[in-house]
Amino acid sequence: MLRNTDDRRELEFLFVDAGLQGRHLGTAAWRALEARYPRTRVWTLVTPYRERRNINFYVNVCGFAIVEYINSHHASPDYPAEDAADFPGGDEGLFRFEKVMPAR
Repeated sequence: MLRNTDDRRELEFLFVDAGLQGRHLGTAAWRALEARYPRTRVWTLVTPYRERRNINFYVNVCGFAIVEYINSHHASPDYPAEDAADFPGGDEGLFRFEKVMPAR
C-alpha cells in the first residue's frame, strides 16, 4: 500500500449513499479533500473494473488518469496476482488511477 506523505496520498475509500447520488456530494467531498491537503502533488486510488460510474467520476469529474489495469495476469506490488480472486469483482481486476496536481 502506498504510504501517505506530504506530496503523495492514496484515497482508500469515498462513498456516497446511492439515494444521495447525483447531487454533486462526491464532487464536493473530493474538492474538500484537495483543499484539506494542498501540498499533495500526486493522488492515487483503485476501483473495480466493473464500476463504470466510479471510473466516469474519477476520470471525467475529478481529473484522474487510469495508469494501470491490475488483474490476475498483471499484478502489482500492492495487489499481487495470487490475490486476484479477492479483488472486488473477482477476476475482472482493478484500475489504478493517479491525479497529478498542478504546480502551485
